[in-house]
Amino acid sequence: MTLETFVLFQPCFNDLKKDFCYVSNIEAVKAGILTIIDMPAFLKRGEIYNYHNNTCMGIYAPVWYKIYMNGLKLRKNQKYILIFHESHIALNNPKFFVWLKKKYKVKCVLLIQNPISNKMHPSIDGGIDLHMINQYFDLIVTDELKDAKLYQMVFIPDSFSVITRRKAKIRFDICFSGADKKRAELLNQIAIVAEKAGIGYDFRVMVGSRERKKYLKLTYMQWQSYLELIKQDMQSNCILEILQPGQSSSTLRLQEAICLNKKLLTNNPNVINEKFYNPQYVQIFDTPEHINWNFVRERITVDYGYCGEYSPVAFLNKIKKELEKL
Repeated sequence: MTLETFVLFQPCFNDLKKDFCYVSNIEAVKAGILTIIDMPAFLKRGEIYNYHNNTCMGIYAPVWYKIYMNGLKLRKNQKYILIFHESHIALNNPKFFVWLKKKYKVKCVLLIQNPISNKMHPSIDGGIDLHMINQYFDLIVTDELKDAKLYQMVFIPDSFSVITRRKAKIRFDICFSGADKKRAELLNQIAIVAEKAGIGYDFRVMVGSRERKKYLKLTYMQWQSYLELIKQDMQSNCILEILQPGQSSSTLRLQEAICLNKKLLTNNPNVINEKFYNPQYVQIFDTPEHINWNFVRERITVDYGYCGEYSPVAFLNKIKKELEKL
């Protein structure tokens, strides 16, 4: 297998080139070693998503397979490494992977980017049995170290592409962007304490249209492009990381801080085990009242000495090496 055979399937319901998956993997895309495939066009509209979810992957599954795969134009005599995101529709019908392996020379990799223990936001959408789905994949990768140990998966931290080296004007002392995932209450408490300390903050929470927006200190939005999130990071002196319930490994906020040379404030005590941990740039808190706001406020030159360790090229190389062990 060569790196040129990598294809990543990413469900995206907005602009693909502004989405997290595309932006964080842009270095590999530009290098020509990774192709990113979006959801089929007919699955993008929310009102018909469930219909196709139930029919095209059910009764009419073989028809759906051909419509979907014909768009890829895979060559039968070439080997491929196909990476499927945890929320991909095909996981609702594992027979798709049986059909796929019979038709093409492929290795299938499942990418999990949420803690399995978080019942509110399960890593496998729809409550799919992980043990059952395991037999259809050659490799299952997670960014949660605890889950890797519990479920015999491979731990690989998320990839991140440095898309710009420009320095932006600092507008905030600290920022946060992410889905609620039971973190909004703590985030709101931090905002209240930060306000009293004279700290400028920008806390954004992505929620669905039906979710309650009850915390007044937070900015709510239904979607934010990853390009906008990176812009927010660059305009902030410090990035805030809050783990979701059941999580023990760092989120992508760590990679963003390291790659963009930003300070990080986190409630993850395990960050001290990370390669780039430096107490001058990274501080840990347990409660909002114990946050060192001088650390957040102080303007210093940050340099983690990052040399591409989180790049998507390195990420794909790790997957390739794991597959070669099989």
